[in-house]
Amino acid sequence: MRAKQFGFPKRLWFYPPDPIPQGELYLIGTIHRAPQLAPFLEDCLNKIRPEIITVEISPYSLKKRQREGDLWLKRFEELRRRLPPQERDHPALILYREALKMPYEIKTAQKLGQKLGVPVIPIDSSKVAKSWLERLVSGLSLKNLKALTYEEKERYDLRRTLNLVNFYLRTGFLPPKDEEDLFRERVMLRRLRRIFQRKRPVVHIGGWEHLFSLAEALERAVPVFIKGEDVYAFLFNLNHRK
Repeated sequence: MRAKQFGFPKRLWFYPPDPIPQGELYLIGTIHRAPQLAPFLEDCLNKIRPEIITVEISPYSLKKRQREGDLWLKRFEELRRRLPPQERDHPALILYREALKMPYEIKTAQKLGQKLGVPVIPIDSSKVAKSWLERLVSGLSLKNLKALTYEEKERYDLRRTLNLVNFYLRTGFLPPKDEEDLFRERVMLRRLRRIFQRKRPVVHIGGWEHLFSLAEALERAVPVFIKGEDVYAFLFNLNHRK
């Protein structure tokens, strides 16, 4: 499967310092499992003040994490304490722990949704999420956590993700996606289009890897490159016309 190249926009917005452009449908791209983005994401939502917020999480995953997430984290910490002290803070373990937590994107969206009195809707595929969560939780074993400590620490450095983001900005290429990711994007796009007909402005929050495809499928996408301290995100303002 070959990488796909996307065309560059006429203007690349930066926030800050540029103001967020006017629009009716926004896509905010985040780096998953990078909770240091949460304050910045909250600031964006406060400035846009949407009527509806959608998030790249499935209804199944949201309910499953609400019911069992604390138990997963408790089990993780019990296993981590059985590792040698020098291995307990390996970047791979930190990232795995973040994957077990409720994603900061949905937590931030719910916080702002309650503040603004607007609905927050999970729109990802529950079918795919069920399989992914089963694989994630099956890794809660001492053997697996020990194996993660053998990984090269550099593989889990946030700077590697930032380099990937910068690669896109320089070349317009994204890594290839598998059929599961393409299916998820079709599901989210269909649901997002339907929601957009109800109220505006709409904000969708999701991983930056998907937003180029979503923006390409919608009209008049104006991307905004957002640089925070140690993290990047993408905000796409979509002046969508019927």
